[in-house]
Amino acid sequence: MNTIRMFLTFLAVFISAGRSPVYTPPDIPTEKIPSDTPAEIREQIEKLYSSDASVRLVAAERLGRMGERAIPAIPFLIEILGDDTVLLGGWKGASPAVAAAETLGKTGAPAVKPLIAALNDKNHTRRKNATRALVWIDVDAVEQLLEALKHKNPDVRAHAATALGEIKDRRAVKHLISIAKDRDAFVRASVVRALGLIRDSRVVGVLISALQDENVEVRRNAARAWQNGAWYKDPRGLEALIAALEDKDEEVRGTAAWALGAIKDPRPVKALIIAMKDEEDFGRSSAAWALGNIGDAQAVEQLILALRDKHHGVRSNATWALGQIGDSRAVEPVIACLKDKLSENQMSAADALGKLKDHRAVEPLINAFADENRRVRAAVIQALGDIGDARATAMLIGVLNRTDPEDPDCLVKQRAAEALGKIKSRQAVEPLIQALSDKNNLHPVRMAAARALAEIKDLQAIKPLLEILLEWEQEHRELREETGRALGKIDAPGVLEPFLAALKNKHDNCYEREKAIWVLGRIGNARAVEALAAVLEDKSEDIEIRCSAAAALGETKASQAANTLIAALKDKEPPIRSRAASALWSIKEPNAAESLVAALKDENLGVRINSTLALVYMKDQRAIKPLIDMLKNQNPDIQETAESQLWKITGKKFGKDHAKWQRWWKYNKDNI
Repeated sequence: MNTIRMFLTFLAVFISAGRSPVYTPPDIPTEKIPSDTPAEIREQIEKLYSSDASVRLVAAERLGRMGERAIPAIPFLIEILGDDTVLLGGWKGASPAVAAAETLGKTGAPAVKPLIAALNDKNHTRRKNATRALVWIDVDAVEQLLEALKHKNPDVRAHAATALGEIKDRRAVKHLISIAKDRDAFVRASVVRALGLIRDSRVVGVLISALQDENVEVRRNAARAWQNGAWYKDPRGLEALIAALEDKDEEVRGTAAWALGAIKDPRPVKALIIAMKDEEDFGRSSAAWALGNIGDAQAVEQLILALRDKHHGVRSNATWALGQIGDSRAVEPVIACLKDKLSENQMSAADALGKLKDHRAVEPLINAFADENRRVRAAVIQALGDIGDARATAMLIGVLNRTDPEDPDCLVKQRAAEALGKIKSRQAVEPLIQALSDKNNLHPVRMAAARALAEIKDLQAIKPLLEILLEWEQEHRELREETGRALGKIDAPGVLEPFLAALKNKHDNCYEREKAIWVLGRIGNARAVEALAAVLEDKSEDIEIRCSAAAALGETKASQAANTLIAALKDKEPPIRSRAASALWSIKEPNAAESLVAALKDENLGVRINSTLALVYMKDQRAIKPLIDMLKNQNPDIQETAESQLWKITGKKFGKDHAKWQRWWKYNKDNI
């Protein structure tokens, strides 16, 4: 990654050479650089004065890699926050200002006070990038940002509110509410946006009031807050959003309609039907989507009329909505949309017809397959599969048997295999076996053929599926796993017996038993799960064999494997407990959460780590504190794991800074 970044930076240097962008150097004279500044820091600070933007950018980045040693550079980095010279060839949006903001963000708490002072700057770019840096600093900036909400300059209040919203620290909620009726519209709009991002139930009243604000940007941000989904189940906003459908601003009307659709309450349906006559495209399009998401048949007639709308987005959303509602009155009008001039709308029509599942659509869909756009053809095939009419079988087999130069990633061919599996015609078995066995086909096509054969459940498929499953060296692992699952679904007599016999033969070599365990894990049906569970529960078994059985139970993703794995969390052998915790990641059994939480206190580090990771995969917030504690471990691999999983579950990027994570946890643990 560093090599790529260096290359792009040097490319930026090359491309920017010869250009002379207008640039005002820092106001601080170079003579003001403290005399005791280390030479390497001084060198980079001096480069911030260069007339070459790429030199300034690289200097800011290098200071960022120096950590706390770069603290003397803070005033000079603040100065170039207004330098928005964008370098072609660099990272998207790369500029000295953005690089300086990122470096100040890494510098942390020492940069907070000067950054908040920069919010008072006359230069908009400097204020914007100071806000960005404060967001990167995150928890260590919150208290001073709360104070900044009281600043006499509305720009400072607004940017402080923006930063607090991006940080999402709930300490800010009551302070933001206190200035929600600020006399300055920019402040009010920023506060409403911030409250929408933080998503706290205390702010509902503010958002309802903001929908009626005299300033359009405040109303827009209030509508967006509802649209973002924080309060879908709160009924208090319903009337305010219905009223907002008549707002004089197009965006407010459209966003309110979208929010009402997301709430899925039928009460706004009549108001949304009226909104389908909005004079602006966005309003009509949003109302169509909302009506489809609510799914009320009252809207069908108005949505059918919208299929002839002049705007393609309205037509597309109306088509989608009719598919969602599933009323047969829509079939013929949607069939007509297969001839829309835009491929996106043709795809929407095919998708809707697939959802309507009306056999009147079969012949028109078959005719529509002649379209030159491969994505349209793929959508048509998927619709035919969803309808499940055998009349499409011959056409689909033809698609499966030929190579289409216009379909390089074989999307159409893959969809044909999947559709044949849904139709379940025995006529498709041989072509599907051929597609499965043909090594010239891409893996997605072969895997789709395996899934289709599993749906049809014809015993002819057993032999070719087994052959691929047992091709340890020649076949792709994912394809072999798919064939295993297909065999499990077909569940034919005799398929499991050789593997069950190998598993029971304790005198056989470990390799054969391990292979049998792997196969049974991929087949994953009830008999396979039962056999694997018996091995895991057998305390006289070899520990490695038991560990493999635990892992295979996880691969089955079968809920009936969960109880065996949960019990194994208390096994006397640490490797068994650790592997059981790891296997529970895959199953994601909610009933396992309490047992995994108990395993967080296990004496074995591996058990604690895997239990924590399983909770992360279950999106259980109780994983956060153990992950923070793991950052203290001296093993860099464990630190890396903790850092990545903390980012995954919290969205925060504090790296391996244990102290900063602890501070964040202190203020946020009760609000997660």
